[in-house]
Amino acid sequence: MGPVRRCKLCHLNRDLCRSHFIPKAAYKLIQQSEGAPPVVIKPAVIIQKNEQITDYVLCMECEERFDVNGERWVLDYCSRVGEGFKLKALIDRTQPLLSNRLKVYSSANIAEIDVGKLTYFVASVLWRGSAHAWKSGKDLLLTPSLGSRYEEELRLYLLGEVNFPSDAAVWVSIVPAEKFWTSVFIPYGGKLSNYWRYKFIFLGFSFMFFLGKLLPPFIRRTCTFRSPERFILVGEDTIDMMIRDFGRLIGK
Repeated sequence: MGPVRRCKLCHLNRDLCRSHFIPKAAYKLIQQSEGAPPVVIKPAVIIQKNEQITDYVLCMECEERFDVNGERWVLDYCSRVGEGFKLKALIDRTQPLLSNRLKVYSSANIAEIDVGKLTYFVASVLWRGSAHAWKSGKDLLLTPSLGSRYEEELRLYLLGEVNFPSDAAVWVSIVPAEKFWTSVFIPYGGKLSNYWRYKFIFLGFSFMFFLGKLLPPFIRRTCTFRSPERFILVGEDTIDMMIRDFGRLIGK
């Protein structure tokens, strides 16, 4: 165990674990699929290295809370070498509600898909990035700051003390191109006109997380967690977003 400090989630003084920003199992899955360590992009260099982002942040009880409420399910249903991509396989058995460049599916009638655990996982990664200053080696990661109000609302939600914040929404997408299924991007994004939008990629999943009192009705209505249809998206627009944003990251 690590030092005795205040756990950033439960706010109790406890022995802290060596917490991971990105789940430890994700690194193993990338190495299994690629046969090599992941590519790490830093401001001054691009390297191939098994460099995990860790620090003493959470106590054992809160680590277990994150695992049970979201991580374990997502890691089971993401793209896994030799095992396939469970969530995509479940979606592929249904007919899309809308089929164009972007396909829109309803997961409401697929009992095996747990949008609650998907939402919890997304919120936990965004909260972790905001609540702590993470480093990759000696380099400080530029993760989104959610602000004191939303950070606290998400903390209480992750503890199970309140419901998913009313001014938050999440979109869950499946990346259609298999060559991108081993990619993991840390969260990025920021303020648009009247609200905030953050994105990250995780082993075949593409997540968008929205915050703000002035969220457009369309975003609230199509939230994967709140919509009666439990919308899940698949389409080339997701790939375009990945390439565009990744290009900007490389440019910086």
